[in-house]
Amino acid sequence: MYYKLIQLSSLSLAITTLAFVSNSFSQTNVMSLATNGYCEQAAELGAACKDNWASIILFTKSVDEATKNKTLANIDCDKIGPAYAVAEQILRDAQALKNMREPAGVDWQHRGKYCSDKLKHAAALLKSMPAGAKVVEAAEKYKSRSMDKRAKAVAKVRQLFDKNNLAKAESDFDEILQEVDQFVIWLSTASGRQVLGQVDGMRRQLAGSTKDLREAEATAALAAALNSHPPQINELLEAAKATITAVGTGRSASIDGQSYSGPEALKAIFNKWQTTHSNLIRTMGVHGLGQGLNLGTTPEQSFASQLGTTTFADTITKLNAQMTEILPTIISVDLKQTTDADAKENYVGYLRTLGLMANRVPNELLAALEKELAVMEMRPDLGNAIKNYQAATDDLLLWRNRAAISAKKTVKPSLELVEATKSLSKQTYIPSLVEGLDQIATGLDKSAVGFETHVNNVQALTGNAAFGNYRDRVWATVRGEINIGPELTSLRNDLYIGKGSPPLSVAAAKSFATASRKNFTAVGGPISSAQVEALGSRFPKLSDSMNSLVPLDACPSENSQIGDMLLRFNVTPRWVLHEHFFKKIPTE
Repeated sequence: MYYKLIQLSSLSLAITTLAFVSNSFSQTNVMSLATNGYCEQAAELGAACKDNWASIILFTKSVDEATKNKTLANIDCDKIGPAYAVAEQILRDAQALKNMREPAGVDWQHRGKYCSDKLKHAAALLKSMPAGAKVVEAAEKYKSRSMDKRAKAVAKVRQLFDKNNLAKAESDFDEILQEVDQFVIWLSTASGRQVLGQVDGMRRQLAGSTKDLREAEATAALAAALNSHPPQINELLEAAKATITAVGTGRSASIDGQSYSGPEALKAIFNKWQTTHSNLIRTMGVHGLGQGLNLGTTPEQSFASQLGTTTFADTITKLNAQMTEILPTIISVDLKQTTDADAKENYVGYLRTLGLMANRVPNELLAALEKELAVMEMRPDLGNAIKNYQAATDDLLLWRNRAAISAKKTVKPSLELVEATKSLSKQTYIPSLVEGLDQIATGLDKSAVGFETHVNNVQALTGNAAFGNYRDRVWATVRGEINIGPELTSLRNDLYIGKGSPPLSVAAAKSFATASRKNFTAVGGPISSAQVEALGSRFPKLSDSMNSLVPLDACPSENSQIGDMLLRFNVTPRWVLHEHFFKKIPTE
């Protein structure tokens, strides 16, 4: 975004783009919040805020330092007005982003206010200094010769406003405000009031109308988002209960138009539960962004169900309790109908499903599922095969577990990530952001980057990316190659797994399934970077590939605000711990 510079004195810059911009300033590593993009203009405004902030931040900091060191006489006064105009534009754009319910607007508002306040304070001090006094005199003269022209410009904006051409009116009025802000900062209160009197009425009306317009767009977009991922709690519970009946009578169930055997039905219901849980979290995030807007559906209506709950957290807790009761019953009713002839196929199918669910469902549920499946050990032929397999592998798995834990002791002890971050000073961004991220980033990096930690229950994504569960406003990504090919082969051989030879115990099935999908007990290494994220960005648009980011029995944050934040750390893997092996990751 470009601004015309007004000429206040012979020292002024030519009418061109802002010449005080530091081309040496790099935005590459500047922490900032991405826009959600629910509203069309959000990305453009976010980019404008970033560019404008980058153009004045170094100059503003130099002014702040000069103020503290009482060396303001060395500052080029002619640059303060234009920089102040940019800061005020950032504030207007930040407010527009907030009207769109963009968390990024909170950050840019803090950054713009920092620049505006520092520059305004410096100008006030400079007015009593020789260099500043010259600019004050020039500003007064400019004011006198520009009043009529400005009045006509405001009148034209008024015409656009009356014709409801708000986009053009706002754009043209921004140019007027940019011109005013460059010199009004130097005027006395009484003199400045005359100039501001020309624009304040139009400013208020435009601000009100554009706010209404943007909030209306945000309302429609957020309402559409709610409709795109309804939790459908009753549908899940009814499908789960119907599955019990169907499997108990016919050993198969139709779910969403597809027919499934018992083990496949258990997997399908688990997947529906995971989707419902994720949609509850997405819905909660959208309602957090939409506070103050009429989205057509209240939070209570979004999670209204036969559970009779009053909050999102209560809904997640009670849904977890219901599913913990229902899912084991699917196995129970199915196995009662299972003949000896198809017992092994059914048993292996359930083992495969339990392997999929391992580390993804609460421990109490997994234990209940295992208990139901244990009755298969009573079957004549299958029972003997299971007992023989357990005799061959249980002690080996126990030994592997002890060996893995012992091997982990060879690396330097580290705090688990959430525990490690408790020592960080978070009062300026957790739970809510109260200063610009640029003020936070340096201290956060200094205290976190390089710190040795470990992340529990790491789940692989694609390529060399993985993530750890969200807890207490903290989560982690793990980025780096983790090659466990040899370990997986060794585990497969020890568990006698091959074509036509599946694992025959719950412990073996869980072990091999989690190892195959690179689901680790823990991954340790140094923190490579830290990022403050908005709850209102992370959870409303939670991707399907990360739908297990928040455990099924957990709730991220009830009644979140647009300025509420969380922490994401990137960890470089140096070792991985699986329940049954440990491996150090070589460094390049």
